[in-house]
Amino acid sequence: MPATLDTILSRLQKVARNGNGWLACCPAHEDKKPSLSIDLSDTGAILLKCFAGCTTLDVCTALGIKTAELFPEGHGHGHPHRGHANGKHETGPIVDRYIYPDETGKPVLSVTRHVPKTFKQWHPAPNAPEGWALGRKARNPTETDARLVLYRLPQILEAVALGHTIYVCEGEKDANAMALAGLDSTTAPGGADQWLETYTATLKGAHVVVIADKDEKGREGAVKRCLALKPVSLSCKYLEMPGTNVKDPADFLTRGGTARNIIDLAAAQPEFDPDNPPETADRHLPPLDLASEVCPNPPATPDLIIEDILHRGLKMIVGGPSKAHKSWTYLSIAISVALGEPWLRFRTNAVNVLYVNFEVPRPFLIRRVIEVCNARGLPFPQNLFLWSLRGFDSRASVIVPEILKECRTRNIGLIVLDPAYKMEEDDSNEKEAGSVRKLLRHIDRLSTELDAAVLTGAHFAKGNAAHKEALDRISGSGVFARDPDVFAVLTPHQGGDDCFTVHTILRNLPPIEQFVVRWKFPVMVREDNLNPDDLKQIAKPSGKGFRRRPPSDFVFNTLKELPRLGADVTNPRNLVFSGAELREAFEKAGHHKDWVKDLTDLAVRDGQIRIIQSPTRGGEKFYGLPSAIDAWKPELFRLVEADRAVNRKTRRQEG
Repeated sequence: MPATLDTILSRLQKVARNGNGWLACCPAHEDKKPSLSIDLSDTGAILLKCFAGCTTLDVCTALGIKTAELFPEGHGHGHPHRGHANGKHETGPIVDRYIYPDETGKPVLSVTRHVPKTFKQWHPAPNAPEGWALGRKARNPTETDARLVLYRLPQILEAVALGHTIYVCEGEKDANAMALAGLDSTTAPGGADQWLETYTATLKGAHVVVIADKDEKGREGAVKRCLALKPVSLSCKYLEMPGTNVKDPADFLTRGGTARNIIDLAAAQPEFDPDNPPETADRHLPPLDLASEVCPNPPATPDLIIEDILHRGLKMIVGGPSKAHKSWTYLSIAISVALGEPWLRFRTNAVNVLYVNFEVPRPFLIRRVIEVCNARGLPFPQNLFLWSLRGFDSRASVIVPEILKECRTRNIGLIVLDPAYKMEEDDSNEKEAGSVRKLLRHIDRLSTELDAAVLTGAHFAKGNAAHKEALDRISGSGVFARDPDVFAVLTPHQGGDDCFTVHTILRNLPPIEQFVVRWKFPVMVREDNLNPDDLKQIAKPSGKGFRRRPPSDFVFNTLKELPRLGADVTNPRNLVFSGAELREAFEKAGHHKDWVKDLTDLAVRDGQIRIIQSPTRGGEKFYGLPSAIDAWKPELFRLVEADRAVNRKTRRQEG
C-alpha cells in the first residue's frame, strides 16, 4: 500500500506549510534549519527533495519506508490495481483510513481519504496489503463483499439500548471528533446523500440529532436523514454548528467548542418538522461558555506567527509618521513570516502570506522584494503571494470578497494590506468612527473566515506626536488604534531622521520593552545602544528664542508642590490653579505657555489631575489633583450660588 501523507509528516520535525506543500527538517542528516521539501504531484505521488543534497532513498530509509510507497498504486512504481487494467489511478495518496465494524466488531468496510480530497471504499481481502482491496465487491473466494453499516456500529447499538442521544453527522472525521469529546456519534459511508433503510432501522427508537454540514449539499442530506428518521425515532432534531468560519462539528470542536456546547445547542432546537424547514446557523452567535466547564480544559490558543507579538486569526496595525518606511517594513514582515525567518529578532513561524499593495506599481513591488531578500541574504519565498492593485477599485466592499476567493484555496496565514485607507468607501471619512468601523468589519471578515492574521498600517496626524500617548498618535478616528489585537508605533527618535522608537501594545500577550530601530535601506535594523525614551522633540517659540518640551509630568508635579510653596491648605482655592495661573507657572519654570494644553490633556488622560469648570456661562476652569478638586468643588459652587444671590437681590432693588 502507498504511504500516507499523514504518516510521513508525523515522522518529521518542524513541519510547516510552504505554498501548496510543506517544509521540514530532513531526517537523513543533522538538520537544524528545515531543508526537506514535501509536495504532491498531479498524479498524487509524494515528492521529497532535500536541499542539502540527501537522496530520496536516504530520506525514505530514514523515514522507514520504501521509495515505491511514495507513489499511488498504478503509477509505475507499483502495479496497476485490480480493476484498473489500463493502470490509471487518479486518486492521490491516502491521508486517513476509517474502519467500519459490524455488530460483533468485525471490520466489514474501509474508507480512505485522499489528497486532493476524495474518498474510496475497500472490501476485506486477507491476502491484500493491509487486508483491504479497492471496491465493495469481492473478486475471489478469499475476499468478502463489503457491508454497508453505520460508523462505530457496536458503540451506537449500545448507546441506543441505554437511551443515549445519537449524533448523526456527515463524515467520519466529524464522528471521530465528537466521539473523542464524549458524544455518541456516527455517520454513514458515501457522503451526505447516501442513507439506507438499514441505517434507519439501526436507530429505531433512539433520540437522534442530525448535524448538517453548512453547505447546500450538506443541508439537503441532513434533511433527508431527518425525514427518514423522524417516523421511527423517539425524537429527531436538525442542528448546525454556529460560527462564521465553522462548517461542521470537527471545525466547531477544533475552534474551542465543547461537547457541552453541542448538547446545549441540541437541547435548544425544536423537533424536526417536515412542513417547516429548519433554520440555518449562518447568523447564529456562538454559544455561552460556563467558566467552571471551560476553564479546567481551556481551548488551545491560535498559532503564533510572530513570536511574542501576533497570533494567527488576529489583527495588527503598524502606525508611524509620513516617510517612516512603513511599506518597506510591512514587506519585510511578510518575507520574514513566509520564510520563517526572524523579524527584528522576533522569531516567526512560516505560513503562506498574501501581500496586497494599493500604491506601488507591480514592477517596483517585485523589485522591492528582490532588494529586501538580497539585503538580508534570504531566498525568494515560494509561499509569498504578491498582489499589486494600484489603479484598481480597492474599496473594501469590492476587494475583500476577491481576497477571500484568492485565499481560500491557498491556506493563507498572514494577509498584509498596504495601506488600509485605500480600502475606504467613497463616502468614508477616516476621522469618523462609523466609517472606520465599517472598514475594520471588512478586515475582521478576512481574519475570521480565513483564520489568517491581518497586518495593515495607519499614519500619524500632522505635527510632532512625541508628547502624545502611543494610541493617540494615529490620524483620524481613535477606532483605528483601539481595534487591533496588536498595535505597533514607530515614533521619530533623537538618533536621526531615520531612527524610530518602536512601542507595542498587545491585547493577548505580555508587554514588550520598547526598542529603537534605524532605517538602513531597504530594511530596519535594531539599535540597542540608544534609549527608546529619547523621542525626537520640536522646539516651541518664546520671547527668549526656542525652548524644549517640558517633562510629561510637569503639570502633576507643579500641582503636587502647591502646599510646599506656603499655600494655606485650609483654603481649597489655594490647592488648585486657574488656567492663567497654570500658564504663569509654565513661564516661571522656563517653559512656553503653548505647552499647557498638551500636557494638561495628557495628565487628565492618565488620571493624574482633574479639571472643574465654574457653572457660570463661560465659566473659568480650575486644575488640581483629584483630592484638591473634590475639596474645591463644593466651595466653588457655594461661591457661585452666593454671587448669583447677590445679583438677584441687586436686580430686584433696581427694578
